[in-house]
Amino acid sequence: MPDNLQLPIFPEVPGERVWRPEVHRSPTKKLSQDEIERGPKCELPDGIHILTVSANTPAELFDAAQGLNMVSPTALRNHNDGFLPSGNYDSAIAVVRGRVIGGLIADRGRVVTGRPRLGGRPGPSPITPGLRPVVLNVWVHKAHRHKGVERRLLEGAASHFSVEVGSLALRPYMRRRGAF
Repeated sequence: MPDNLQLPIFPEVPGERVWRPEVHRSPTKKLSQDEIERGPKCELPDGIHILTVSANTPAELFDAAQGLNMVSPTALRNHNDGFLPSGNYDSAIAVVRGRVIGGLIADRGRVVTGRPRLGGRPGPSPITPGLRPVVLNVWVHKAHRHKGVERRLLEGAASHFSVEVGSLALRPYMRRRGAF
């Protein structure tokens, strides 16, 4: 897989935000060793898929997020539902060659201050305090790292929230550990 991966962004499926049982159920599928090593299999096309909890969101997207939760060691430590969206959170899931290889979960809007940090460097200018999307967790499967997947997940989230990537706020622990 080449560096600077070009994955299309599949926007959220329009629909009224509703409670979805798929978000709250325990995974029923067991992953094979191959899926643990290379990413859970799915039937979704390659790209960055935006997930929200709407009436029209396909169940396959929730299944993909559940699969990601099963392989990501950070999924449930950093957010109660891992990479599954909820009433306050939206997700992005990366799929390549029929495998779920990464994900992002973000709060749709929090009051934040400070400067974004990407690549360990402060952003170009101070952020005006106010309501903005906050990335809570980003994870890419170890077999797919250093190929631009994390950047594409951030671009997908920024597109979804109608902001520039540099305007996404990062959860404070992510800045401390140098996640970006």
